[in-house]
Amino acid sequence: MATKIISVCGANGSGKTTMAVNLATALTQTGSVVGLIQTELAYPSIQGFLGMRIEENKPNIKNILFDTTGKYDIEQQFQQHPKNKKLFVLSVSNYIDCLTFADKHVMDDIQSVHKFWMNLRLSNFDYIIVDCDNDVNNLLSTLSLFYSSAVVEMIKPTVQGMNYFRAFEPFINKMVNRKANTPVMYVANADENYFGTSRFERETGIKFFAELPYDKECKDCENAGIPVIEGYKGSIFKNYPKHFNDFVKKLMKEITSVHSKNSLLIDNTNTGGETNG
Repeated sequence: MATKIISVCGANGSGKTTMAVNLATALTQTGSVVGLIQTELAYPSIQGFLGMRIEENKPNIKNILFDTTGKYDIEQQFQQHPKNKKLFVLSVSNYIDCLTFADKHVMDDIQSVHKFWMNLRLSNFDYIIVDCDNDVNNLLSTLSLFYSSAVVEMIKPTVQGMNYFRAFEPFINKMVNRKANTPVMYVANADENYFGTSRFERETGIKFFAELPYDKECKDCENAGIPVIEGYKGSIFKNYPKHFNDFVKKLMKEITSVHSKNSLLIDNTNTGGETNG
């Protein structure tokens, strides 16, 4: 069965990386083997949310992107989480220089990037979670949208969140594979400057798939290098992990539904659209 790729996109500060890390962690709790990829190449991020360090001389994404010989197996460049044995991370090292990938020719070979994602769709992972970059010229990030089984777009229901949405939505819609009926799920991530989902939906015409509450303890967990759904203490009045796990269940149900519809379309095409009866 093909690996399901889920791309998580959104503005800086929208909760994009928090979503990617916690979604990957939640899926491992269901028994799935999950790969988590950071496509931002200027500095390390996702490993810090997981309490990990990635050394320069160890497997990391630089080995793949600078490989001109084809000797590197993509799956072998993921690093296994020291505690969560079903979670594997592919990112830049903790010692990366932001100029390492500044040469625009590094990722200009579009066929190599297509091959990268096609190989991962046939990998041993059950899921690949992609933490997307906001740079539309980052082919590694943008092409992940095309190969995704689902796209999760994190949105802060704020004035700036609306500005981001209006600027990036045409691009995301263009990159997503509509022939595969790839769903784009809009997730409202509450903020201190939050003005409510109703106004956002009214002014943009979208419908939020889910809403996550604002909770400052999320930052505490991130600074401690622990996924929120594992390190959250909360109180009887707050239960961020429950909200998050409810979202994950809803997301998996949606992906399964789309997969079933696509399988039915393929079957009907192969049989000339005929049905029994």
